Amino acid sequence: MNNQDNNKFDGYITIGKSLTESMDKISIPNQQLIDGIGKGLIDAIKPIAEYNLKIAKIYTNEIMKQERMINAMIEPLSKLAKSITEMYEPIINNISSNITRIFEKIDWSQFDLIYKEIALKYLSNGFYPYRNTEIKYEEILNTNSRIKQVKIIKDGIKIDISKNKKELLIIYPQYKREIKEIYQLYTKHNYRLCILSLINLISIINNSQFEYIDFTEKDRVRNKLLEKQIMKDKETNYLLFSQYINDNDLISANVLIQSHRNNPIEYLDIPFNRHAILHGYSKRFGNEANCLRWFSVLFNTMEISIKLIETENS
Repeated sequence: MNNQDNNKFDGYITIGKSLTESMDKISIPNQQLIDGIGKGLIDAIKPIAEYNLKIAKIYTNEIMKQERMINAMIEPLSKLAKSITEMYEPIINNISSNITRIFEKIDWSQFDLIYKEIALKYLSNGFYPYRNTEIKYEEILNTNSRIKQVKIIKDGIKIDISKNKKELLIIYPQYKREIKEIYQLYTKHNYRLCILSLINLISIINNSQFEYIDFTEKDRVRNKLLEKQIMKDKETNYLLFSQYINDNDLISANVLIQSHRNNPIEYLDIPFNRHAILHGYSKRFGNEANCLRWFSVLFNTMEISIKLIETENS
């Protein structure tokens, strides 16, 4: 018994002693009457106790019977399960080895090409792909209509905007004011200023995490990602790094940051382009679709930042 239990026990003794001492001081008027009442109570309680004991014995016997019955049921089932396992073990082992061989024969590069196709559809429509999204990739793949592709991506980003706000504030606490301002501008449908604020914040983040390199400087960013071992030399994570992978198809599709200074008329088809906006070639870029495009760039940037943080922590 531990000290706590001893103290508790001593406490009860003390209380009992005090009560006994108090009782000694009280003059009992009729001891014989009290003894008679006590005997009467004992006689009354005794049959109840005996009845309860009988009930307890009955329950115990029933439990024992049930236990024997359950054991009798379980035993043959256990034997049956064992025999089934022994019977089918060679088949299960054969299936397992076949599955392993199947996986070994799968050309996983074909899956990479599927993700590359998704990335190409994003980039050619002026969006950046990212992984943590409500966008339905299968729906993008199942249509060649640019109008439908843009609608599918837009619908997903609208949900992501609400869902990702908390994470943005956690990843970038130093830009809390800027992030809240961007969300306020978007909520108030002030898309023109929202887009400008998004472009500015994306540049600030990249200049900070890549040591004064903007996200438009693709080759320099790629070298930094390789240096930090975030990217591989032959990268296949198209949903995160498509804009930095050295691939002619991806580079040509990335209309968001293409430069057409020598032929500015090209910007008429891509008014959401960064150069078009910042250099005054695009006058009417302030709409919701273009705002969603730049939110996709921010979400892509955030996922790369998360990768950088994970690498630094490890």
